[in-house]
Amino acid sequence: MNDLRALIRFILENPPAAGWSVQGFGMLRLYLGSDRVYRLHIWDDRLRVPEVTTIHDHPWDLESQVICGAIENTRFAVVDPSGVYPRFRQQKILCGENAHTISEPILVGLRSQSGERILPGQSYSQFRDEVHSTAYARGTVTLVRRTFHADRDHARVFYPAGERWVDAAPREATVDEIQLGTKAALETMNRSD
Repeated sequence: MNDLRALIRFILENPPAAGWSVQGFGMLRLYLGSDRVYRLHIWDDRLRVPEVTTIHDHPWDLESQVICGAIENTRFAVVDPSGVYPRFRQQKILCGENAHTISEPILVGLRSQSGERILPGQSYSQFRDEVHSTAYARGTVTLVRRTFHADRDHARVFYPAGERWVDAAPREATVDEIQLGTKAALETMNRSD
């Protein structure tokens, strides 16, 4: 973990001018390698899209290690909408920069299954079809390893019935956003040293 923290500290202190993107959940992302398996995340609520839809799944399995800060991951089970659980709209989306819905919404119920708090040095894993939402402390840094499947482009999103989907599509980060995020991450890392 010390070698990994040292490498990530170096990246934060000397951020590359290109390659960063902002993802609407409130994170800076940087791919570490051309295969896009490993991705560095800096979580910062100032980068979050207003009213963004945060409950979703992924087209890949993932393992996420917290380098500094804290993540709270809540998993949900999709259940019959006629029960006692909150009602949501579920839609399939095309992921990425051109994110958009590709199916009509269907009504489902969501039951919170578990909440996990992941601290520095800890990690969590989840399968591609596990529905979840992530909360974080500003300046949290995570390293994500993704395991791809045949379909790398589609996921599901969930939003309260009666509301609309607000996408979290990634876009190129500005120099100011890179400085904002890396500064918050370094402050968080320094507090945990």
